[in-house]
Amino acid sequence: MNSVGLDLYLQMLEETVEELRGAPPKLEVRSTLNLGLNIKIPDSYIGDESQRLRMYKRISSISQPESRAELEGELADRYGPLPPSVVNLLNYAVLKSVAERFLVHSIERRENEIWIRFHSEAPINSDNLAQFMRRHKGATFRPDNALRFSFSGLETELPGQLAKTLQQLHH
Repeated sequence: MNSVGLDLYLQMLEETVEELRGAPPKLEVRSTLNLGLNIKIPDSYIGDESQRLRMYKRISSISQPESRAELEGELADRYGPLPPSVVNLLNYAVLKSVAERFLVHSIERRENEIWIRFHSEAPINSDNLAQFMRRHKGATFRPDNALRFSFSGLETELPGQLAKTLQQLHH
């Protein structure tokens, strides 16, 4: 256990128990996001490098909007008002968690276009997808499970809008 760490050990133990019960292995996808946003914690905001690295690790573990709000409050209390890049980072972390939960391989922004690539077993509701396509003129869903659509909102709203879109497309 010491060689793999407690979290990984518990995850491996849980997977083994599920396997022994005859449950199919849980499908996991590590999503990559390329949104072109500044998601850096500035040195001027958290000066100590080790504290900054610990904060990156904590932010990367955010999985729910509630934990995001708690961490945002803690950051504001400890270091003052959040710079825009830190707000982007918090929103990015929530989006990444949502994307992985809904089996999204990648989300990429190319100028005003968004490309979302889903795993073949992603839980996409076809009725919700059809509604989305009607609302977003010019949107396409390709046979390789890639959704392309235009985004014209504010850059700071992008992660939240994408998380909302994924939740709308979900079963």
